[in-house]
Amino acid sequence: MRTFFVLFVMATVTGCATSATTPAGPLSAYDLRADLPEDVRASAPADDNAEVHTAQLSVGPEGNQAEVELTWRTFEYEGGQYITSATFNVVDPARGLELEAAAGGSPMNVGTEAAPVQLMQFSVSWFRRGAGGTSGGSVIGQFQGDGTFSLNTLDE
Repeated sequence: MRTFFVLFVMATVTGCATSATTPAGPLSAYDLRADLPEDVRASAPADDNAEVHTAQLSVGPEGNQAEVELTWRTFEYEGGQYITSATFNVVDPARGLELEAAAGGSPMNVGTEAAPVQLMQFSVSWFRRGAGGTSGGSVIGQFQGDGTFSLNTLDE
């Protein structure tokens, strides 16, 4: 009986000490049309008619990474390159990793006044809770209205 009790307690503690896994599917979505200048917004196409760009992100510690797909949609208007929306989707979950995605603030212009190019910053963070505490990190980066993409990884 005592052995059963010890095993039960160990299983309960171990089960409570691990993170839930973020499942495959949508993680977050952003409609960025409200950040467009009014005249540009009036000419923005529906997402189905905008140019589609994708990037694959590996998120998590070595050996236990989730795959997240970033998709952003862009269009050109009077020499400018703009972003209409962005979505983050978990393509391949990683056991025990909780994921969060966030786009940072409003898009910035990294072009010129005459030929704007929107840039949007983002982060995808991961967390793993265990008996030894919480560990985590983030993939941070940026995507632009011209379809370019770059990132940096910071692990804690």
